[in-house]
Amino acid sequence: MKELKAVDICGKLRNVLLINDKVFKIHSVFDTAANLICNDIFFTLLSDMRCLYPMSGRVLDNLSFTKSGIREGMDVITSGNRLTIPNADMIVNLEDALECDLSFRKHTGLFVPKDLSVKVELLKKLIEVKGCEFDLSTLVTGKYQNPYSQFIMKKLPGLNEAIKKKDIQAGEHAEGLAGCGIGLTPSSDDMLLGYISAFLADTKAKGNDCEEIYKITYAMGNKAAKRTNTISGAFLKQCGMGLLSQDMTGFLCTIYSDAETEILEKSAERILNFGSTSGTDILTGVVLAIVNLNGL
Repeated sequence: MKELKAVDICGKLRNVLLINDKVFKIHSVFDTAANLICNDIFFTLLSDMRCLYPMSGRVLDNLSFTKSGIREGMDVITSGNRLTIPNADMIVNLEDALECDLSFRKHTGLFVPKDLSVKVELLKKLIEVKGCEFDLSTLVTGKYQNPYSQFIMKKLPGLNEAIKKKDIQAGEHAEGLAGCGIGLTPSSDDMLLGYISAFLADTKAKGNDCEEIYKITYAMGNKAAKRTNTISGAFLKQCGMGLLSQDMTGFLCTIYSDAETEILEKSAERILNFGSTSGTDILTGVVLAIVNLNGL
């Protein structure tokens, strides 16, 4: 059997895999990612070209999953730190993988910078350059209109008001926005992911990090997940729990610090490169949340 070694792994995923041996199914396969599912547990194997995501592990060798022999529907047997894929003649060894805590709760030292409005304007310009007629960039640029953005525009005020009030009803509003738009992860889901992430960061920067906020984001992620597909729903649930990718965490920490705009631009561009429209929609959600929470 071919053995692949994992370079790092989300700490929450390692804990889940070590609890009991399970049989997962390959849910979907892409060039740099393979998604696995068992009941309500969803996780991802990533190429080491990608940054680490919540509930994921990255494997060495710059692997192309589509060329590896892994196919949708195959069984994956987990046993401790080993994943065995019999029909692909493959083992993934997680034993020496660096365990990473991707919880946003652990990050300290965030604050609202004096130049927050300047940073927001920079992000708007980046969104305008990368935005297209099919995404939700018009929500911050006004440049394009499409049926998806028009639908979101009608629904967004309710979410904004609930978030300002720190109201648990934000979950219901998130559910009403989910599943709208193009892409493997619909545009409104990506927008919500950015919005929830920025809400967490802004709250922490203002010294209000507390369990009540996580109850709201948890409700947003779980309610929205009901209205979309499995992959997108899993990402929303993870975000609602305060689990963010390494790139997203770095980006938010750059906003809520005294980092110079040049550094912010480089960090934002990494997010913008997610998928075809996902990055633009995520940044759109970030800007919408910051503007709403800071009256910009």
